[in-house]
Amino acid sequence: MNTGEWGMNKNSPILHLFSRLSILLYLALAAHQLGLPGLYYDEALDLPQAVQLAHGWPVTLFPKDPGVNLLGYTFPLMVIDYVGAVNTYLMAALFAFTGGHWAAVRWFQVMVGCLIIALSFRLARRWFGPLVAVIATLLLAVNPSFIFWSRMGISVTHVMALCSLGSLLLFTLHAPRFKLHVSRFTLSLHSPFFAGLLLGLGVWAKFLFVWWLAALGGVYAAFCYQHWRRWPWRDWLAVGAGALVGAAPLLYYNLKTSETLNLLLNSLNNPTPNGVNNQNFLVNFQARLEQFRIWLDGSYFWYNGGLHANEWALPIYGAALALVLMGVVRMWRGIQQQRALVLIIILAVILILSSFTVSGIWATHLFILFPIPQIVVALAAVWLWGKRLGMLALTLPLALFVLDARVTFAYHADLARTGGPGRFSSAIYEFANYLDQNNLRTPAALDWGLEKNTFVLTDGRVQPIEIFGYSPEPDEGFSERVIASLCDGCAFINVDAAYAVFPRESVFRQVVAEAGYRVADEETVLFRERSGQPAFYIYRVRPAP
Repeated sequence: MNTGEWGMNKNSPILHLFSRLSILLYLALAAHQLGLPGLYYDEALDLPQAVQLAHGWPVTLFPKDPGVNLLGYTFPLMVIDYVGAVNTYLMAALFAFTGGHWAAVRWFQVMVGCLIIALSFRLARRWFGPLVAVIATLLLAVNPSFIFWSRMGISVTHVMALCSLGSLLLFTLHAPRFKLHVSRFTLSLHSPFFAGLLLGLGVWAKFLFVWWLAALGGVYAAFCYQHWRRWPWRDWLAVGAGALVGAAPLLYYNLKTSETLNLLLNSLNNPTPNGVNNQNFLVNFQARLEQFRIWLDGSYFWYNGGLHANEWALPIYGAALALVLMGVVRMWRGIQQQRALVLIIILAVILILSSFTVSGIWATHLFILFPIPQIVVALAAVWLWGKRLGMLALTLPLALFVLDARVTFAYHADLARTGGPGRFSSAIYEFANYLDQNNLRTPAALDWGLEKNTFVLTDGRVQPIEIFGYSPEPDEGFSERVIASLCDGCAFINVDAAYAVFPRESVFRQVVAEAGYRVADEETVLFRERSGQPAFYIYRVRPAP
């Protein structure tokens, strides 16, 4: 499996051209219609604190988060029990310059995607040569799952992907120390420390990153023990120190609260908050394989306004995997064959371990596996080319490239037509702007999905107050919260009944009437999707005559 053919070397102008072409192609596809679909609640989950930090305002902590008090400021540790505030701090630095805005959020995500492609290119070139790197990153640049997740909605998993790729690349450096040239200055970096730091940051970003740690541990035991055994003990201390520094906020959080640990232990014997029973491993593994298929073929993005899939993705990846394994068996002692098996083992270990979770079994969790499938296809193509099977060698990557690009274009067409459905509607921008322009600073939210994104879109000027209560039916305190929010002209916000998560409309109107007020329907402002379907409402209440 010789992957260094076709006259490419690291200084080849063609190589540099293609390395940039991958990023430019990704930018063209990811940045197109970047505001669509609308900024979604979960996408903004960790961003209100970023806005508050950027403005120097008091930070509203996650209810269980003790935070850290420093120099008169309170700094968050976690967003939820198993998700850290890594992305919060990254976005706070950006918001300090741009203010809260959807464009800042989405462009940051796209830039992270560019960095992931660059790291993928570097890793693939170092392990398998320039040709594999070029093919793999071009395939990554048009992959619908990579494009539509990297531009929207999974910022935490984005960070995990940087940590997984970055740590793997640092661990493969030949020398324990390397130099980073910045202008006229040369900075000596300790590779093991920074590899450990990325591992620690990954665990803090999302506790599920331990899957990656387990996969690296398995690879170490199987392949790298002899090599890494020769590392000086100082390098291993550096890895440990870096990991402790990166994971320090998570460790401190659990020293103070034990909440992540309790969540993990509880998940061993009880269903997770998302209903996954970890004792049903085979059922969970079957669900994970189904999510793996969705991740490969791109059939996830219904919220773009339609659902599409590359139905040939699974056969192509399967054929490529079989060819690579064939090459591994035939020439086991080759270093590139062993590296290929390392990637396959990482993929397999994470697929198995991710059947155990503290949350849900979702395709988004597999984002950290990019670009392993694309590298496998590239390896298969180069191996076939070496066997003088040129047409077949071209067919695998070319077919995958064209079919993935077709799915990506189809999703973009859906976005142009719909702007996103329901809670994903682009009408959220007009909705948030109306609240801001009309000085409706603290509207009462009657359903889930309007608070955090509205806060971010208005740069913190509008802070909806969630009064609906997180229960299927209105709780005992709902009426009291409605009454406390009543005044002449006070605003209430809601989603259309077609998208309701916690329907409160009828009870709300009843409580308003009993309290001597009325919903002034003549003042209701409706915001529609591009199709004309109602999406969001702003109600005003007035004293009853």
